[in-house]
Amino acid sequence: MPANGGSIFRALSRLCCGAAVALWAWGSATAAEQGTPPRLLVLNKHADSLMVFELPSHRRVATVAVGDEPHEVAVTPDGTKCYVSNVGDRSITVIDPKAWSVLRTLAPERLDTPHGLGISHDGRFLLATSEGSRRFYLFDTQRDVLLRALTSTEEGMHMIAMPGRGWDAYVTNRSSGSVTVLDAKHLSIEAHIHVGSGPEGIALTPDGRLLLVAVQNEGEVIIMKAGSGRIQARVPAGQTPIRIAVTPDGSLALVSNRHSDDLTVIDLKSRSVAGTIGVGRNPGGVAITTDGIHAYVANNESNTVSIVSIGEQRETGTLDVGDHPDGIAIIPGSPSGDEPGGGKRQRRKSGGGPS
Repeated sequence: MPANGGSIFRALSRLCCGAAVALWAWGSATAAEQGTPPRLLVLNKHADSLMVFELPSHRRVATVAVGDEPHEVAVTPDGTKCYVSNVGDRSITVIDPKAWSVLRTLAPERLDTPHGLGISHDGRFLLATSEGSRRFYLFDTQRDVLLRALTSTEEGMHMIAMPGRGWDAYVTNRSSGSVTVLDAKHLSIEAHIHVGSGPEGIALTPDGRLLLVAVQNEGEVIIMKAGSGRIQARVPAGQTPIRIAVTPDGSLALVSNRHSDDLTVIDLKSRSVAGTIGVGRNPGGVAITTDGIHAYVANNESNTVSIVSIGEQRETGTLDVGDHPDGIAIIPGSPSGDEPGGGKRQRRKSGGGPS
Protein backbone atom coordinates (compact mmCIF):
# COMPACT_ATOMS: atom_id res chain seq x y z
CA MET A 1 0.00 0.00 0.00
CA PRO A 2 1.39 3.49 -0.74
CA ALA A 3 2.54 5.60 2.16
CA ASN A 4 -0.51 7.75 2.01
CA GLY A 5 -2.82 4.75 1.54
CA GLY A 6 -4.13 4.91 5.10
CA SER A 7 -5.07 8.54 4.71
CA ILE A 8 -6.85 7.82 1.45
CA PHE A 9 -8.67 4.88 3.05
CA ARG A 10 -9.79 7.02 6.00
CA ALA A 11 -10.95 9.79 3.68
CA LEU A 12 -12.94 7.33 1.58
CA SER A 13 -14.45 5.83 4.74
CA ARG A 14 -15.51 9.24 5.96
CA LEU A 15 -16.99 10.02 2.51
CA CYS A 16 -18.95 6.77 2.36
CA CYS A 17 -20.15 7.15 5.93
CA GLY A 18 -21.20 10.73 5.24
CA ALA A 19 -23.03 9.64 2.12
CA ALA A 20 -24.83 6.90 4.04
CA VAL A 21 -25.87 9.37 6.74
CA ALA A 22 -27.03 11.82 4.09
CA LEU A 23 -29.08 9.13 2.36
CA TRP A 24 -30.59 8.05 5.68
CA ALA A 25 -31.46 11.64 6.55
CA TRP A 26 -32.96 12.22 3.10
CA GLY A 27 -35.02 9.07 3.41
CA SER A 28 -36.23 10.07 6.87
CA ALA A 29 -37.09 13.56 5.68
CA THR A 30 -38.95 12.14 2.71
CA ALA A 31 -40.96 9.84 4.97
CA ALA A 32 -41.69 12.73 7.32
CA GLU A 33 -42.77 14.96 4.45
CA GLN A 34 -45.39 12.38 3.54
CA GLY A 35 -47.17 12.85 6.87
CA THR A 36 -50.50 11.09 7.28
CA PRO A 37 -52.06 10.06 3.96
CA PRO A 38 -55.72 10.78 3.18
CA ARG A 39 -58.11 7.96 4.03
CA LEU A 40 -61.29 6.85 2.33
CA LEU A 41 -64.10 5.63 4.59
CA VAL A 42 -66.75 3.28 3.20
CA LEU A 43 -69.78 1.98 5.11
CA ASN A 44 -71.16 -1.44 4.23
CA LYS A 45 -74.85 -1.48 5.14
CA HIS A 46 -75.39 -5.23 5.07
CA ALA A 47 -72.00 -6.13 6.59
CA ASP A 48 -72.30 -3.71 9.54
CA SER A 49 -68.79 -2.44 8.95
CA LEU A 50 -66.63 0.55 8.10
CA MET A 51 -63.71 -0.05 5.72
CA VAL A 52 -60.71 2.29 5.64
CA PHE A 53 -58.43 2.74 2.61
CA GLU A 54 -55.28 4.83 2.31
CA LEU A 55 -55.15 7.21 -0.64
CA PRO A 56 -53.86 7.21 -3.27
CA SER A 57 -52.54 3.66 -2.84
CA HIS A 58 -56.05 2.25 -2.12
CA ARG A 59 -54.51 -0.09 0.43
CA ARG A 60 -57.09 -1.24 2.94
CA VAL A 61 -55.78 -0.47 6.43
CA ALA A 62 -58.73 -1.30 8.69
CA THR A 63 -62.21 -2.74 8.97
CA VAL A 64 -64.24 -1.61 11.96
CA ALA A 65 -67.39 -3.34 13.21
CA VAL A 66 -70.12 -0.75 13.79
CA GLY A 67 -73.86 -0.96 14.53
CA ASP A 68 -76.63 -2.67 12.61
CA GLU A 69 -77.20 -1.33 9.06
CA PRO A 70 -74.90 1.72 9.04
CA HIS A 71 -76.00 4.48 6.67
CA GLU A 72 -73.92 7.66 6.94
CA VAL A 73 -70.48 8.64 8.22
CA ALA A 74 -69.25 12.09 9.29
CA VAL A 75 -65.77 13.23 10.36
CA THR A 76 -64.82 16.14 12.63
CA PRO A 77 -62.86 18.91 10.85
CA ASP A 78 -59.69 18.03 12.79
CA GLY A 79 -60.02 14.36 11.80
CA THR A 80 -59.97 13.07 15.38
CA LYS A 81 -63.41 11.43 15.47
CA CYS A 82 -65.78 9.67 13.09
CA TYR A 83 -69.51 9.18 13.64
CA VAL A 84 -71.65 6.47 12.03
CA SER A 85 -75.46 6.38 12.05
CA ASN A 86 -76.86 2.87 12.45
CA VAL A 87 -80.47 2.50 11.35
CA GLY A 88 -80.95 -1.10 12.47
CA ASP A 89 -80.08 -0.70 16.14
CA ARG A 90 -80.97 2.99 16.56
CA SER A 91 -77.50 4.15 17.48
CA ILE A 92 -74.52 6.28 16.53
CA THR A 93 -71.04 4.72 16.70
CA VAL A 94 -68.13 6.97 17.73
CA ILE A 95 -64.78 5.91 16.24
CA ASP A 96 -61.17 6.88 16.96
CA PRO A 97 -59.38 7.23 13.57
CA LYS A 98 -55.95 6.87 15.20
CA ALA A 99 -56.54 3.33 16.43
CA TRP A 100 -59.59 2.59 14.27
CA SER A 101 -61.42 1.47 17.36
CA VAL A 102 -64.90 2.16 18.72
CA LEU A 103 -64.84 4.75 21.50
CA ARG A 104 -68.49 4.50 22.48
CA THR A 105 -72.05 4.14 21.20
CA LEU A 106 -74.67 6.89 21.46
CA ALA A 107 -78.26 5.69 21.82
CA PRO A 108 -80.49 8.42 23.26
CA GLU A 109 -84.19 7.83 23.75
CA ARG A 110 -86.35 7.80 20.59
CA LEU A 111 -83.41 7.84 18.17
CA ASP A 112 -85.55 5.92 15.65
CA THR A 113 -84.11 5.43 12.16
CA PRO A 114 -81.09 7.71 12.64
CA HIS A 115 -79.72 8.81 9.31
CA GLY A 116 -78.20 12.16 8.39
CA LEU A 117 -75.14 13.46 10.25
CA GLY A 118 -73.59 16.90 10.17
CA ILE A 119 -70.71 18.43 12.14
CA SER A 120 -70.38 22.16 12.81
CA HIS A 121 -67.52 24.10 11.23
CA ASP A 122 -65.69 24.34 14.56
CA GLY A 123 -66.14 20.63 15.28
CA ARG A 124 -67.99 21.27 18.56
CA PHE A 125 -71.41 19.92 17.62
CA LEU A 126 -72.83 16.85 15.91
CA LEU A 127 -76.32 17.15 14.42
CA ALA A 128 -78.26 13.97 13.66
CA THR A 129 -81.68 13.28 12.13
CA SER A 130 -84.10 10.69 13.46
CA GLU A 131 -86.43 9.87 10.60
CA GLY A 132 -88.61 7.58 12.68
CA SER A 133 -89.37 10.06 15.47
CA ARG A 134 -89.15 13.27 13.37
CA ARG A 135 -86.51 14.63 15.73
CA PHE A 136 -83.19 16.42 15.53
CA TYR A 137 -80.48 15.54 18.05
CA LEU A 138 -77.58 17.84 18.96
CA PHE A 139 -74.50 16.31 20.60
CA ASP A 140 -71.36 17.78 22.17
CA THR A 141 -68.47 16.14 20.28
CA GLN A 142 -65.87 16.68 23.03
CA ARG A 143 -67.82 14.72 25.63
CA ASP A 144 -70.09 12.81 23.22
CA VAL A 145 -73.18 13.66 25.21
CA LEU A 146 -76.65 14.73 24.08
CA LEU A 147 -77.26 18.45 24.53
CA ARG A 148 -80.84 18.71 23.31
CA ALA A 149 -83.46 17.30 20.95
CA LEU A 150 -86.14 18.98 18.85
CA THR A 151 -89.25 17.60 17.13
CA SER A 152 -90.12 18.77 13.61
CA THR A 153 -93.44 18.98 11.79
CA GLU A 154 -91.81 17.63 8.60
CA GLU A 155 -91.60 13.94 7.73
CA GLY A 156 -88.83 11.80 6.27
CA MET A 157 -85.96 14.01 7.51
CA HIS A 158 -82.87 12.54 5.96
CA MET A 159 -79.59 14.16 4.88
CA ILE A 160 -77.81 17.21 6.36
CA ALA A 161 -75.60 19.92 4.84
CA MET A 162 -73.61 22.26 7.08
CA PRO A 163 -71.45 25.18 5.92
CA GLY A 164 -67.75 25.78 6.52
CA ARG A 165 -68.69 28.80 8.63
CA GLY A 166 -71.86 30.04 10.30
CA TRP A 167 -74.51 28.03 12.12
CA ASP A 168 -77.21 27.32 9.55
CA ALA A 169 -77.90 23.67 8.78
CA TYR A 170 -80.03 22.33 5.94
CA VAL A 171 -81.99 19.07 6.12
CA THR A 172 -83.96 17.30 3.38
CA ASN A 173 -87.39 15.91 4.24
CA ARG A 174 -88.23 13.16 1.75
CA SER A 175 -91.89 12.65 2.62
CA SER A 176 -92.76 16.34 3.04
CA GLY A 177 -90.93 17.47 -0.11
CA SER A 178 -89.10 20.21 1.76
CA VAL A 179 -85.81 21.46 3.15
CA THR A 180 -85.63 22.57 6.80
CA VAL A 181 -83.32 25.44 7.71
CA LEU A 182 -81.98 25.15 11.27
CA ASP A 183 -79.94 27.24 13.64
CA ALA A 184 -77.69 24.32 14.59
CA LYS A 185 -76.02 26.01 17.54
CA HIS A 186 -79.30 26.60 19.37
CA LEU A 187 -81.22 23.78 17.64
CA SER A 188 -84.11 25.94 16.48
CA ILE A 189 -86.06 25.76 13.21
CA GLU A 190 -85.87 28.86 11.03
CA ALA A 191 -87.88 27.77 7.99
CA HIS A 192 -89.25 24.94 5.86
CA ILE A 193 -88.79 25.43 2.10
CA HIS A 194 -90.82 23.37 -0.38
CA VAL A 195 -88.60 22.00 -3.17
CA GLY A 196 -90.45 19.09 -4.84
CA SER A 197 -91.15 15.39 -4.49
CA GLY A 198 -88.63 13.22 -2.64
CA PRO A 199 -85.65 15.47 -1.87
CA GLU A 200 -82.74 13.54 -0.38
CA GLY A 201 -79.18 14.44 -1.44
CA ILE A 202 -78.04 17.89 -0.34
CA ALA A 203 -74.79 19.87 -0.47
CA LEU A 204 -73.41 23.38 -0.10
CA THR A 205 -70.74 25.01 -2.22
CA PRO A 206 -67.50 25.59 -0.28
CA ASP A 207 -68.23 29.32 0.04
CA GLY A 208 -71.63 28.51 1.53
CA ARG A 209 -73.53 30.60 -1.01
CA LEU A 210 -75.34 27.94 -2.99
CA LEU A 211 -77.43 25.04 -1.73
CA LEU A 212 -77.99 22.05 -4.02
CA VAL A 213 -80.83 19.58 -3.52
CA ALA A 214 -81.34 16.32 -5.42
CA VAL A 215 -85.08 15.82 -5.95
CA GLN A 216 -85.41 12.09 -6.59
CA ASN A 217 -88.91 11.81 -7.97
CA GLU A 218 -88.48 14.72 -10.38
CA GLY A 219 -85.05 13.72 -11.71
CA GLU A 220 -83.48 17.10 -11.14
CA VAL A 221 -81.16 19.12 -8.95
CA ILE A 222 -82.38 22.41 -7.54
CA ILE A 223 -79.82 25.17 -7.10
CA MET A 224 -80.87 27.81 -4.61
CA LYS A 225 -79.31 30.70 -2.76
CA ALA A 226 -78.44 29.51 0.73
CA GLY A 227 -80.16 31.46 3.46
CA SER A 228 -82.90 33.04 1.35
CA GLY A 229 -84.04 29.78 -0.22
CA ARG A 230 -84.56 31.53 -3.55
CA ILE A 231 -84.37 28.97 -6.37
CA GLN A 232 -81.92 29.99 -9.09
CA ALA A 233 -82.03 26.97 -11.38
CA ARG A 234 -83.38 23.48 -11.92
CA VAL A 235 -80.90 21.19 -13.68
CA PRO A 236 -81.90 17.78 -15.09
CA ALA A 237 -80.09 14.76 -13.68
CA GLY A 238 -80.36 11.00 -14.26
CA GLN A 239 -82.91 8.57 -12.87
CA THR A 240 -83.45 9.02 -9.12
CA PRO A 241 -80.70 11.49 -8.19
CA ILE A 242 -79.83 10.70 -4.60
CA ARG A 243 -76.48 12.19 -3.46
CA ILE A 244 -74.46 15.31 -4.28
CA ALA A 245 -70.82 16.30 -3.78
CA VAL A 246 -69.23 19.60 -4.82
CA THR A 247 -65.60 20.02 -5.94
CA PRO A 248 -63.36 22.03 -3.56
CA ASP A 249 -63.17 24.96 -6.01
CA GLY A 250 -66.97 25.11 -6.21
CA SER A 251 -67.04 24.75 -10.00
CA LEU A 252 -68.72 21.34 -10.37
CA ALA A 253 -71.28 19.18 -8.62
CA LEU A 254 -71.37 15.38 -8.99
CA VAL A 255 -74.78 13.78 -8.58
CA SER A 256 -75.23 10.03 -8.19
CA ASN A 257 -78.30 8.64 -9.96
CA ARG A 258 -79.49 5.47 -8.30
CA HIS A 259 -81.52 3.98 -11.14
CA SER A 260 -79.46 5.02 -14.17
CA ASP A 261 -76.14 3.85 -12.67
CA ASP A 262 -74.27 7.05 -13.42
CA LEU A 263 -73.12 10.45 -12.23
CA THR A 264 -74.42 13.73 -13.60
CA VAL A 265 -71.72 16.42 -13.73
CA ILE A 266 -73.17 19.91 -13.27
CA ASP A 267 -71.29 23.09 -14.17
CA LEU A 268 -72.28 25.43 -11.34
CA LYS A 269 -71.28 28.57 -13.23
CA SER A 270 -73.49 27.94 -16.25
CA ARG A 271 -76.07 25.94 -14.24
CA SER A 272 -76.01 23.22 -16.88
CA VAL A 273 -75.08 19.55 -17.37
CA ALA A 274 -71.38 19.21 -18.25
CA GLY A 275 -71.33 15.42 -18.68
CA THR A 276 -72.40 11.97 -17.52
CA ILE A 277 -70.12 9.29 -16.05
CA GLY A 278 -71.08 5.63 -15.90
CA VAL A 279 -70.37 3.89 -12.58
CA GLY A 280 -71.53 0.69 -10.83
CA ARG A 281 -75.02 -0.53 -10.03
CA ASN A 282 -77.21 1.53 -7.73
CA PRO A 283 -74.72 4.28 -6.83
CA GLY A 284 -75.15 6.17 -3.57
CA GLY A 285 -72.58 8.11 -1.55
CA VAL A 286 -70.06 10.35 -3.33
CA ALA A 287 -66.82 11.79 -1.90
CA ILE A 288 -64.28 14.06 -3.62
CA THR A 289 -60.57 14.35 -2.78
CA THR A 290 -59.34 17.69 -1.42
CA ASP A 291 -57.38 18.37 -4.61
CA GLY A 292 -60.55 17.92 -6.69
CA ILE A 293 -58.91 15.35 -8.98
CA HIS A 294 -60.78 12.18 -8.03
CA ALA A 295 -64.21 11.17 -6.79
CA TYR A 296 -65.26 7.94 -5.12
CA VAL A 297 -68.75 6.52 -5.54
CA ALA A 298 -70.30 3.73 -3.45
CA ASN A 299 -72.19 1.26 -5.66
CA ASN A 300 -74.83 -0.44 -3.51
CA GLU A 301 -75.54 -3.43 -5.70
CA SER A 302 -72.06 -3.95 -7.19
CA ASN A 303 -70.34 -4.08 -3.78
CA THR A 304 -67.71 -1.78 -5.21
CA VAL A 305 -66.52 1.80 -5.04
CA SER A 306 -65.91 3.52 -8.38
CA ILE A 307 -62.74 5.58 -8.75
CA VAL A 308 -63.57 8.52 -11.00
CA SER A 309 -61.26 10.95 -12.75
CA ILE A 310 -63.19 14.22 -12.60
CA GLY A 311 -61.11 15.95 -15.29
CA GLU A 312 -61.43 13.04 -17.70
CA GLN A 313 -65.04 12.42 -16.68
CA ARG A 314 -64.66 8.66 -16.59
CA GLU A 315 -64.40 5.73 -14.20
CA THR A 316 -60.74 4.69 -13.99
CA GLY A 317 -61.07 1.71 -11.64
CA THR A 318 -62.98 0.12 -8.78
CA LEU A 319 -62.37 -1.02 -5.21
CA ASP A 320 -63.92 -4.20 -3.84
CA VAL A 321 -65.67 -3.43 -0.58
CA GLY A 322 -68.30 -5.06 1.65
CA ASP A 323 -71.96 -5.87 1.22
CA HIS A 324 -74.10 -2.93 0.03
CA PRO A 325 -71.75 0.06 0.41
CA ASP A 326 -73.44 3.45 0.72
CA GLY A 327 -72.14 6.07 3.16
CA ILE A 328 -68.71 7.40 2.22
CA ALA A 329 -66.28 10.11 3.33
CA ILE A 330 -62.65 11.20 3.04
CA ILE A 331 -60.34 12.23 5.90
CA PRO A 332 -57.76 14.64 4.40
CA GLY A 333 -54.10 13.84 4.91
CA SER A 334 -51.88 15.87 7.22
CA PRO A 335 -48.41 17.16 6.26
CA SER A 336 -45.22 16.58 8.23
CA GLY A 337 -45.24 18.20 11.65
CA ASP A 338 -49.02 18.08 11.89
CA GLU A 339 -51.04 15.89 14.19
CA PRO A 340 -53.37 13.42 12.43
CA GLY A 341 -56.16 15.92 12.85
CA GLY A 342 -54.19 18.74 11.24
CA GLY A 343 -52.96 20.52 14.38
CA LYS A 344 -49.32 21.57 14.49
CA ARG A 345 -47.01 19.84 16.94
CA GLN A 346 -45.03 22.05 19.26
CA ARG A 347 -41.34 21.87 18.39
CA ARG A 348 -39.14 21.44 21.45
CA LYS A 349 -36.11 23.67 21.71
CA SER A 350 -32.80 22.16 22.82
CA GLY A 351 -30.42 24.07 25.05
CA GLY A 352 -30.42 27.79 24.55
CA GLY A 353 -29.61 27.83 20.87
CA PRO A 354 -31.94 28.09 17.90
CA SER A 355 -34.15 25.12 17.15
